[in-house]
Amino acid sequence: MGKGYNGIVSVNAYGVYHNITFPLMVKVFKQEGTLKEGDKYKTKIELASEIITDLIEENFNIELVLADS
Repeated sequence: MGKGYNGIVSVNAYGVYHNITFPLMVKVFKQEGTLKEGDKYKTKIELASEIITDLIEENFNIELVLADS
């Protein structure tokens, strides 16, 4: 839409076990104009990369990563 709105944008990781999908981890994306002092801007791709790294460190077996843009 080309404009920023006051909604919350999140980057999410989900697990799948048999036919059950469940959330594993969520990180909130903050636009540069909404950062508070001391916050560091991170792109959605950077947040997704952090999530994948965190899950690997927790010994999750990742077979497939999907993303939308």
